[in-house]
Amino acid sequence: MKTYWNSLLTLTAYITIQFVSTTCLKAAPTGISSAFLYSKTITIQENQVPGTDPLLNFPLLINRVIPELRTASNGGRLQNPNGYDIQFVDSNGVVLPVQIERYDATTGELVAWVQVPNISATEDTEIYLQYGNPTITDDPSGSDLWIEDNVGRWHMDADPSVEDLTDVTGMGADGVANGGMTSANRVEGIIGYANYFDGSNDYFQIGGNIVLEDSFTLSVWIKSAQVNNQFHGILGNQRGSTTRRSPSLWVREQNRIHGGFGDGTAWRSWITPDSVISNNEDTWHLLTSTFDGTNYRLYVDGKEVYNDTRYAGLSPTNSRMRWIGRVDNYFRGAIDEVSFYQTTLDSSWIQTMFNSQNDPTTFVEIEVERTLPLTWLGIEATREGTQSRIEWTTTDEINNSHFVIEKRSETGEFISLGKLAAHPHPQTLNYYQFHDFHPGPAAIQYRVKQVDMDGQFSYSSIVEIAAVSHREDVQVYPNPSNGPLHVSITGWDEHRSTEVTIWDLSGRLVARTDLSNLGNATLQLEGIDAGTYLLRASNGSQNHQQMIQLR
Repeated sequence: MKTYWNSLLTLTAYITIQFVSTTCLKAAPTGISSAFLYSKTITIQENQVPGTDPLLNFPLLINRVIPELRTASNGGRLQNPNGYDIQFVDSNGVVLPVQIERYDATTGELVAWVQVPNISATEDTEIYLQYGNPTITDDPSGSDLWIEDNVGRWHMDADPSVEDLTDVTGMGADGVANGGMTSANRVEGIIGYANYFDGSNDYFQIGGNIVLEDSFTLSVWIKSAQVNNQFHGILGNQRGSTTRRSPSLWVREQNRIHGGFGDGTAWRSWITPDSVISNNEDTWHLLTSTFDGTNYRLYVDGKEVYNDTRYAGLSPTNSRMRWIGRVDNYFRGAIDEVSFYQTTLDSSWIQTMFNSQNDPTTFVEIEVERTLPLTWLGIEATREGTQSRIEWTTTDEINNSHFVIEKRSETGEFISLGKLAAHPHPQTLNYYQFHDFHPGPAAIQYRVKQVDMDGQFSYSSIVEIAAVSHREDVQVYPNPSNGPLHVSITGWDEHRSTEVTIWDLSGRLVARTDLSNLGNATLQLEGIDAGTYLLRASNGSQNHQQMIQLR
């Protein structure tokens, strides 16, 4: 490399082979929103989760009256009249998928399902409820919180006189009421609303094409009220002969449970030898039937009560699930929260499912309200040559201690890059910035953790800068400049020497450097007169020129 200079300017070139992108992406709406004003910590008690292994992507039920979740017009904190300004985040600040089953704006009653990525069996697990955001207008509910193998799920909360029974997995297996069911059939359930079946001709016929093969799980809450000792179908389907039945469940002799499936050759059935449920029209029971290819099990209220191994190696015939409230004959009583899985849920999941749904106030503790110490107004990240700049703006800062700037690592965890003190005298608008001097060429995600004086914290949205591109590009920054000027060249022929020159408007050469390969040049501008100059870069076949302004 040759370097030329005169008395007006010293040019020093620092060469590194790199690719550069100046893509700047603003924060997407998937991080913590910038305008949630209030927060509550939700603690899942470890003693409610049996065993030692964590439960992954577990659908946690929040079933509680929380007065702060009333709308503002009813004396609460929520700004959206439909209660949409509610969200749940994990300890890393990641927004969790949620499905709201029922919400009452006048009382703050919330029945919601939240997918928790990891529930520990050996220590308490914390997630966070955030609420009070006047910018929210969209319903946060979705269907992506259910595990992939949950192939059908119905909250049983439909008014059968005016609406179908919705398959909340989003797979489209909605149910149509039969038997003249009316609004009176919708009753209070164990979770929100349920539907009551008269034992005569009430049932739902579900659509779609749910076929359970090899291993499966059926799960249903029932409140049984049978008046005779016959079979009373809860879930399933009979397609012609019993050899074509899909996996099905009945109440038999009022207190026993009968189940089975047809394998195309024979009816593979079982019945509990003893009474396992109450039949008093007052007691809810969770029935969970599983088959793993060897063991055909029944759990009642989370506990295994029956196991049959006679059908090892067999599997159900290709017959779809079709009915809720009947299989041949009819069920009398209430049914709530029906689920079909194309997998075998294990005993820990099933016991935790019962614990969380049967007594949600014991399963989780919801702490007192916490007002967030600031409002996030925005966060951006930008590549600048070999560095990246993270900048954010806040308002309403109260008792704010500092910020921790974090970057997502290759393993998916966020790691700390550094710490920045909060403004000692916060203003209406507070601006901060931080530089990552080694961002690397891959796409990068950043976030900022805000820490209170008392150690409580919140997160900004997650912002991402794109991977560096291999396109042809010349970047000159900053422009205008009152200090060093940086030149970055990408996508040019790496086998040609590139010459960078600077000229004043009289045509006088101010400085020149030869770059033996692509990279960066840093121009120290001390002593040069303010004004407009022409910068040129050329390797003989590729050329670039632009005006630069020095202050």
